[in-house]
Amino acid sequence: MNAAVFVQSQPTRPCMEIPELSIIIPARDEEGNIQPLLAELESVMSAAGLRWEVIVIDDASSDQTGDQLRDARLQHPTLKVLSFGSHRGKSAALAAGILASRGLLIGTMDADLQNCPVDFLPMIAMMNQDPGLTLIQGHRIRRRDSWTKRQASRLGFFTRRIILGDHVRDTGCALRLLRRRQAIDLPLHYEGMHRFLPFLVVLNGGKVQEVPVDHRPRNSGHSKYHVGPLTRGLGGFLDLLVVRWMMWRRRAVTDDVVAEPSGES
Repeated sequence: MNAAVFVQSQPTRPCMEIPELSIIIPARDEEGNIQPLLAELESVMSAAGLRWEVIVIDDASSDQTGDQLRDARLQHPTLKVLSFGSHRGKSAALAAGILASRGLLIGTMDADLQNCPVDFLPMIAMMNQDPGLTLIQGHRIRRRDSWTKRQASRLGFFTRRIILGDHVRDTGCALRLLRRRQAIDLPLHYEGMHRFLPFLVVLNGGKVQEVPVDHRPRNSGHSKYHVGPLTRGLGGFLDLLVVRWMMWRRRAVTDDVVAEPSGES
């Protein structure tokens, strides 16, 4: 992603120790949720004693989200704010956040208070216990969304399983944890690729594990990253075909590479 696409908005700070965790949050018109979410994150992460940072990407909000984030920087020293000049979508927001992150691990979540920050803690423990794990994907066991959204996700799961062989049940869950060194290679500069993160990690040779997480009802505002079922279904299916094409065309470049000796004596 071109760095000119977003503006980094934060106070100048001295160089700090590398965080253990960077939490990336795309936000669009979430003025009723962003401050309570930052307060909850601060409480959970401080109690856990983690070195961490949170990066919120304001995706051209039309409400007071941007102003609230700028004010929040004075109360939350771990907060970094990125602002898009125009609406770019969730994939682009995640890509920008990953590029701006410094943590060894990257957590992602939504800004709507439906994800629970405390669910990151067992994920971090699992990552530390298994160095081979690349991504831990949340699975909302008791999903607090409308019947239409739940059925659309179910249809998406069966379609992905048939076309891609992807058995991850809840790729739509925004709560996940992955290692930064693999995250920077994901093609999130293409719109819609955030829906296929677990499969893309596996396609790149990574290991994915799905774990149950809590899910809360949305109490303020409404979703800005979901469109009507027909439009979303058509766009998602086209994205699915793109990912299928990527799977067909991918070629490993490290499995059987032999370095020839140089001609220097």
